[in-house]
Amino acid sequence: MDYLPDDLVTVATGEQVRSEVADDLRDMIDAAADDGVTLTMQSGYRSYAYQQQIFGNMLGVYGREYAERLSARPGYSEHQTGLAVDLGGASKPACDFDPCFATTPEGRWIAKHVGEYGFLVRYMKANEDVTGYSPEAWHLRWVGRSLTAQMAELGVSTLEEVFDVDGGPDYR
Repeated sequence: MDYLPDDLVTVATGEQVRSEVADDLRDMIDAAADDGVTLTMQSGYRSYAYQQQIFGNMLGVYGREYAERLSARPGYSEHQTGLAVDLGGASKPACDFDPCFATTPEGRWIAKHVGEYGFLVRYMKANEDVTGYSPEAWHLRWVGRSLTAQMAELGVSTLEEVFDVDGGPDYR
């Protein structure tokens, strides 16, 4: 469970992502800036141990059932793959990691343009019943530009729909 990608590269604010993600991430952040929107990198790769801390904190505050809708258990986080990022914004920093992020200029820009750069907004209100996770407008998962284009053609918004798998959190 303690997976460590062997091709992590450092991007904005010292966060790390897989090398295949870095160019699309930089392109997206630059394009947003060209549109007057400042995206800030909040989180990239997370180790098993760090996810264990995050999940443990959620358990302590919310209890197991709600914590599992907010955070993946250690060893199950998309962040550990190096393919997921959490972005924030300069306009309302208090909305970073908060549902109100979706209503910020940054959240609206991401919702409109994310697929152009090979990313999905992984957990949305519209697909909560499919993914099993509460909405996180800031949590993006890189799948590549080809797959996001195919998903747009098919009219699907989740990896669960593409690969016909059940959503989490279901730890079997």
